[in-house]
Amino acid sequence: MLSLSCATALHPPTNSFSLNSANSIIFGKDEVMLNSQPAPIKYSGPLFSSSNAIFHHISRYVSDEAINKDQYEPGEYAFRVTDDQDGYFAFVVPPGKYYFVEFEYWNVLPGVHLIGLRTYMPLGVSKKPFLEPYLLTFDVPTNQAVYIGTIRHEFQTIKNNWFYFEGYYTISFSNDFESAQKWFLKSNGQFETNIVQGTIESRRISITDRK
Repeated sequence: MLSLSCATALHPPTNSFSLNSANSIIFGKDEVMLNSQPAPIKYSGPLFSSSNAIFHHISRYVSDEAINKDQYEPGEYAFRVTDDQDGYFAFVVPPGKYYFVEFEYWNVLPGVHLIGLRTYMPLGVSKKPFLEPYLLTFDVPTNQAVYIGTIRHEFQTIKNNWFYFEGYYTISFSNDFESAQKWFLKSNGQFETNIVQGTIESRRISITDRK
């Protein structure tokens, strides 16, 4: 269960937090689509502490060869997004270059817990849940609050029953900087002069020696 793993949990900035050479902020938004229709992040489900959420596992990026190829190994850091803020999120993270290791979906799709979906590592019952394997990286500048984009998670269902979920998954990014900045500044107005727009890089990658 990756969400309860040894990944370091990232936390939202507080009123007492200040940007410095060791800490920056990432902020953005999650959107979920199911069969081309918006799917709210929150659904009623089991009373687990990790229900009704998307977990994002990220790690520092060094090179394509050094990315996490073990499907059971979590990311270096993890943060959890719910619909409490309409899918918006803001978390403190050390500056550097990162890649998305894993996405986990708990009750985002009705009655379905999807654990360990990696865009660069085809997994799942069908063995091909992703239309194309791709690696997602982003930069976090020092002493900045960086907008990493609106993340759209889109599922096309093939089978969804009591026994398993099967389908195809794509992820894309849109630039809704003005809306995200407005949301972020409501509770973090002290960082108005430290906000920058980031860039997500997406490219094809093939992992043949995964564990």
